[in-house]
Amino acid sequence: FTSGSSGRPKAVVHTIGNHYMSALGSNRNITLGSGDRWLVTLPFYHIAAIGILFRSLISGASVVIEDANLALCEQIATYAITHLSIVPTQLHRLLEHTTENQKIQKLKAVLVGGSRCSLKLISQAYNKNIPLHLSFGSTEMASQITTTKPKTKIEKIGVSGHLLPYREVRI
Repeated sequence: FTSGSSGRPKAVVHTIGNHYMSALGSNRNITLGSGDRWLVTLPFYHIAAIGILFRSLISGASVVIEDANLALCEQIATYAITHLSIVPTQLHRLLEHTTENQKIQKLKAVLVGGSRCSLKLISQAYNKNIPLHLSFGSTEMASQITTTKPKTKIEKIGVSGHLLPYREVRI
């Protein structure tokens, strides 16, 4: 169920094809493959967590389930996380609690969605060399709709990115 745009809960019906095409489009933008490890910090009833499962399944990557006993930065180091999906509040906490000697340098992609990310937070992430991807998605579209491209310059990252492959937008 989702209440995203209307505020009223409604059922959304998905097919395997919806999830497969969503994962394909995401993986064309953010490289994911064998040896990569995506940390799931969201509940599995959330569309973003389901998206991680499909992206990892079709690419041969591993899924790591969140360890509630460890801080996010500790999980990244302990489990050699390469990919991460978080909301701006989690990014803030990651930046706040990460010291220079903690091993977050293996991160290949940090997907940030769920709400607007401030330019200050984006700048802080860039200063710590975090490979940030801002994203907009919805349950109805089986997760991501738009996402910034790898190595997007900070001057251009204040948006939710470009339309991913296998999606259509009509205004």
